[in-house]
Amino acid sequence: MDAHPKFHEVAEVCKLAPKRTRALFQVYLDIKYGHMLQSVEAHMLDSIGFPAVIARSAGSRRVFVPVYADEDFSVADLAAIVENAAALAAAGKCAADETDL
Repeated sequence: MDAHPKFHEVAEVCKLAPKRTRALFQVYLDIKYGHMLQSVEAHMLDSIGFPAVIARSAGSRRVFVPVYADEDFSVADLAAIVENAAALAAAGKCAADETDL
């Protein structure tokens, strides 16, 4: 994947979550180039070790947390993902009132 011409756009976050590189890169490409949104960035949900993709377009922001289809999650795991994604808004990465999680 690192040979892909767009991989450098998410490489830093991929280094922080190497087990999630494929999912992150695929979601990033799908959102940025498939949906042609204005701004797409990869970030890390530090306290739980998940990467997230923040997409901004026409006054709204969406937070995507790529996971694998065969992963098992408890309700607590999902709550932690939502809580940490919301923390991106609190940290100023995106506005809370304009964010879909």
